[in-house]
Amino acid sequence: MPIRYDIDVASGILFVKWHGEVSLLELAHHWDTLLSDEAFPEISCAITDLRESTFAFSNAEFWRTIDNHYRDAVEHKTFKVAILVANEDHEKYAGIWKTLVPKSVTVSLFHDPDQASAWLSSDQDSEPVE
Repeated sequence: MPIRYDIDVASGILFVKWHGEVSLLELAHHWDTLLSDEAFPEISCAITDLRESTFAFSNAEFWRTIDNHYRDAVEHKTFKVAILVANEDHEKYAGIWKTLVPKSVTVSLFHDPDQASAWLSSDQDSEPVE
């Protein structure tokens, strides 16, 4: 599976790892599975690592998939998401996601996992990608 996740219920942290080429069907399946996970309501923050992935879908397809599978499910949830990126494609797709999620979800992009973790632990709202 090109997208795997783990939820640390004790800390409320969701860890998501994308690997290899990710198709639209795999992305939709990931979100449907995650959102139906009984531990999902316990999440207070997330780290999503895109650094070892490529995308087999267009911007418009990604936009529709977020709209159909994700946005409504997190509309009333408040949490922070740190997205680890390695290239411009990652930044582009993470930027699309960032603009589509509800205002209650704070998203920042990072190259360094330690900075992402520190941001999640802080009271800061955003940290620009360097």
